[in-house]
Amino acid sequence: MSGNHERQKTNRKSQNRRVGRPCPTAPKSKRIANRKTVGSDAPVPPTPKSKRIANRKTVGSDAPVPPTPKPKRIANRKIVGSDASVRPLRSHKHGGREHLSKEVISDKQAITLVTVFLTGTTFLVGTAGQAGNDMWISIIIGMILAIPVYLIYCRILSLFPTKGVFEIVEHAFGKLMGKVIGFLYVWFAFHLGALVLRNYGEFINVLALPETPMIVPMALFILLCIWGVKLGIEVLGRWSESFAIVFYVLLIAFAILDVAELKLENLRPILYNGFGPVLGGAFSAFAFPFAEAVVFLCVFGSLKDSKSSYKVYFSGLLIGGVSILYIPIRNVAVVGADYLDILYFPSYTAIARINIGTFLQRLEIVAAIEFLIGVFIKICICLLATCIGVAKIFELKDYRKIVTPIGFLMLNLSYLMYDSTMEMVEWTKISFLYKLPFQVILPIIIWIACEIKSRKTKNESLPAKP
Repeated sequence: MSGNHERQKTNRKSQNRRVGRPCPTAPKSKRIANRKTVGSDAPVPPTPKSKRIANRKTVGSDAPVPPTPKPKRIANRKIVGSDASVRPLRSHKHGGREHLSKEVISDKQAITLVTVFLTGTTFLVGTAGQAGNDMWISIIIGMILAIPVYLIYCRILSLFPTKGVFEIVEHAFGKLMGKVIGFLYVWFAFHLGALVLRNYGEFINVLALPETPMIVPMALFILLCIWGVKLGIEVLGRWSESFAIVFYVLLIAFAILDVAELKLENLRPILYNGFGPVLGGAFSAFAFPFAEAVVFLCVFGSLKDSKSSYKVYFSGLLIGGVSILYIPIRNVAVVGADYLDILYFPSYTAIARINIGTFLQRLEIVAAIEFLIGVFIKICICLLATCIGVAKIFELKDYRKIVTPIGFLMLNLSYLMYDSTMEMVEWTKISFLYKLPFQVILPIIIWIACEIKSRKTKNESLPAKP
């Protein structure tokens, strides 16, 4: 009897479980693997499957999970895990491989470029020769005349930062007229580079290798300049920053060693021939070398700060001007004004007269090294400006592809430019008439057009009044 009663009780429990009714003797609810509570009437929603996202974190809810941004690899090989904008770097190819470069130079490097550019060829060739023993007065006047012109150059660069003169003239005058003005500056830089290369060729041919054809040392030197320009303005800036120390250490050393040879009476009488020759020498000194710095309008889009052009130009004018002012004073005091008229390279002769005992003598070869440093920088800047201009005019992506052919064209022009060294010397006395439009007239026109364009752009950007 008791056995039948137990079986009936067990059957009743199993039926209650199947229909979902509560059983007074049912056990407590159990938590099973799918987290569903047994023994209740409430429907249990299915638990969503866990989601695995990019950062390998399991989320047990239906809330949308934002995707994790993929890391970005930029040019400096730094992984950035955010969407912050990264300043792009310009790329160029050299030697079969692609290089990345921002083409930016510091203010110190730019100052050394301007200083060595101004002093380089003037160190041996000289300037303002028609003023005689008053050359130093002509150079001071030339420096004063260069100040307003440098202000115009700096204002043009500051109105349109990070741009060279080729982009500026297209923005101010339009594409067609801008290309015409750009072509004029391409010619000026190209011709100036050829003049400097010929100065180097004449120096080597007259004083060092008279039996060697002039084209040979010129060709070797232009190959060196082509290599330097292909490396870019940054490498030239670092190179000039290093070798400017050597340049000025040698200049100061020559000034000290020449003290024993100075004859200050050679500087008198002052203004013996009147002010006319001094004024002519001032214009000559203004055109060569001070206003030749207009070439830097083509390459100073690489400055870090748009306002630093004032600092660069005027620091270069001060340092280079003082160096150039010392050179004619030393030459006249050592050699004499009358003897200077028959010398092609007066500084070379003045340094050759240094003779301290039997220990320090024949130092003119050191002067030649100093001359080569200045010539290298000047030709490289002219070649770089020419290639940048040609690339802008013909809309080429990289100016480095045309450096070699333009360099050899410059070599050809420099070789055919003069028939003799005397023609080279005479050209320096009248060259300011040719250089005046490029150095003064065109910059003034560009400056006025840039001021008008800048003010028009500012007025258009202002909100209209109701």
